[in-house]
Amino acid sequence: MNKSSQKLCVGCFGLAFGLLWSFAVFVVGIAAWQYQIATSFVNFFSGLYLGYAASLTGALIGAVWGFVDAFIFAALLAGLYNCCICCSARMGSCCPAMKKHHDDTA
Repeated sequence: MNKSSQKLCVGCFGLAFGLLWSFAVFVVGIAAWQYQIATSFVNFFSGLYLGYAASLTGALIGAVWGFVDAFIFAALLAGLYNCCICCSARMGSCCPAMKKHHDDTA
């Protein structure tokens, strides 16, 4: 199997994870507002996501924060994964840090 086919698209992975997490944060915010469930989740993340609260506006703000947070995390994770794929094949050419290290030791 071609090593490039095993790589993740960093932007696509970030977008997918960001959308999924922002939807979850929004739904939990609405559920906490309407049904008073999962309020501990909202209370915890309101400390991380400025403006997140158990209300419609708070849920929208939390969804935006959640998207940004999850997009960055997933993009970094996909980039790390792609680097590990290259390094595990002992190529080093995909990961700039490993390529430099490989060139210095050769």
